[in-house]
Amino acid sequence: MNEKKTIDFDNGWEIIQKGITNFKKILEDQTEPKFNIEDYMKLYSTVYGMCTQNPPHDYSGQLYDKYREVFEEHINSTVLPSLREQHGQCILRELVNS
Repeated sequence: MNEKKTIDFDNGWEIIQKGITNFKKILEDQTEPKFNIEDYMKLYSTVYGMCTQNPPHDYSGQLYDKYREVFEEHINSTVLPSLREQHGQCILRELVNS
């Protein structure tokens, strides 16, 4: 029988962080290469695996908390400062671009 390898939280989160960093660079329109299918599948498989492992290795709650932290940090450090500089219709354009 094929048994799945357990993904520990630290190793899995490292893979996910690399994906998040790449995604942020894409959003910031840096010259970082776009996700290729292998990178996307590795990221997807890691998240899926970490959320479907048997306890005590089911990290879905911890991943939810970490993703929330990442989004809050991005919103507070990038989105809100750029919105505070805008007025009127410009704020809507900036919101779409952030």
